[in-house]
Order: sequence, then structure tokens, then C-alpha cells
Amino acid sequence: LQSQYTDNINNSTIAKVQLGKYDKEMISKAVHLIRDPFDNIVARFHWELHKWKEQNQTKFLQQYPNNRDGFRSFCSDLREKFQK
Repeated sequence: LQSQYTDNINNSTIAKVQLGKYDKEMISKAVHLIRDPFDNIVARFHWELHKWKEQNQTKFLQQYPNNRDGFRSFCSDLREKFQK
């Protein structure tokens, strides 16, 4: 089986997506995690804020401040991006 996973290199805040393979005979059980979609978008917003702070992306930090208005702008821009 082939899967993607993230790897934090040297315990840094930047994760690298890797492709991994493992033998399907090793799997005896599976767990499905279900999250509230709203929790997912909030987590994504916080992750993007963290990434922008690490990369000193002041343009995005000003455009999407860590408050209700910034979150709403972030959601609105994502909606426009994915509706196209």
C-alpha cells in the first residue's frame, strides 16, 4: 500500500510531505477519524497563520489577522478559490 505522511525534519515547524509504502499484510485493523468540518477549517487557518509568522509573510498576516474578521476573510477567499 502507498500513502502520504508528513515528516517534521529536525523538529522544525515546517513539515515535508513524503510518500511511503508498507506491506498490506501488516494491517489488521483500521481507525477512521471523523472531525467536524468547521474544526478542520479553523485548524487550517491557525496553521496558515503559524506558517506565515515563521516565514515573516506580513502581507498575509495583515490581510488575515488572528481574529473573527481575519478568519471570515480567509474563508471567503478560500470559497472563491475553490468555486472556480
